[in-house]
Amino acid sequence: MREQRTRVDFKILLSLFFLALFLSGCVFFRKPTDAERYAIWSKKHGNEVLAYQQFLDEKAVGDIIPLSQLLKSARDWKKCKAEPYTMPPEELWPNIVPTLLVVKKFKTEGVFINPVAASVYRDPTLNACAGGSPGSKHMQLNAIDFDIDATPESLETLCNAWRTQGAELKLGLGFYTPTKIHLDTLGYRSWGTDFTHKTSLCLQTEPPVESKTSH
Repeated sequence: MREQRTRVDFKILLSLFFLALFLSGCVFFRKPTDAERYAIWSKKHGNEVLAYQQFLDEKAVGDIIPLSQLLKSARDWKKCKAEPYTMPPEELWPNIVPTLLVVKKFKTEGVFINPVAASVYRDPTLNACAGGSPGSKHMQLNAIDFDIDATPESLETLCNAWRTQGAELKLGLGFYTPTKIHLDTLGYRSWGTDFTHKTSLCLQTEPPVESKTSH
């Protein structure tokens, strides 16, 4: 009887061991979340991150987009074997301020619906790999690619803001898809999937087709 109980106890312990091993394996092989990736990356670049945040705060734009989004590199960072986040050169930091002020303005006016920054600064190598144009404003730290919630009404609101305020704001507005857009403040223009005004959602009635190309 005692020997039988010992066998049962051993089987239970063995089952618990394999269960624990399985669960630990699931945790080990689970893909990290964006928040976890940023926590790991920012820990390595702590002083730079603090300095950049201080600069943005001094310019009164530090609370418009979280740094965990503002430091994103490219949507295709994995394909390009890059890091998901990157610290732009300090000499370029002032370039992002005008674009952030437009983002703040559009948020206040209800032009954007839940904008999430997906790509900001890209160095020339990453920009080329990600399909960016040779003159991409991302390399100057003036452009932000966003994922947005899009409805016909919200897109018309965005386009109307570009039509009525774009010249004054020097607003560049690009559409990769209706929910993936580009914003910069280095020239009043709009484009779509072929990088010409012909496919801009703000200058046509048909939405552009899906595209993975970045600007």
